[in-house]
Amino acid sequence: SLMNVTQLKEWFKSFIEDYNTVTMPHKKFYDLARWEAKEARKRAKEERRQARRRLADPSTVPTEFNDEEILRNQRRANREAQRQQEAAFTRLTRLQEIHGREQESMLRILGAAVKKQG
Repeated sequence: SLMNVTQLKEWFKSFIEDYNTVTMPHKKFYDLARWEAKEARKRAKEERRQARRRLADPSTVPTEFNDEEILRNQRRANREAQRQQEAAFTRLTRLQEIHGREQESMLRILGAAVKKQG
């Protein structure tokens, strides 16, 4: 169900108050692109840490060497990482577009409500 104008105004006042006083529930609401980049760096750091652990673990040292298979697996992993990175970028772009449309819509609704009262 849609909010009535009074509820929307109250929600928007609360939103503006949180935004202006820097009390949004999470930092990502202030700069989504920076937050996404930070999260990507965290994931990459964790993946590197796990790779180092695997290399340090003697049970993961290969006893048979099949260079072609290793190369295929590395290429497959690189393609998957590239796909994931592209998907993350696409999600970020879509989120930014949605955020922009939501802001425009909210401003249109509030403008109409103010105009109606004015």
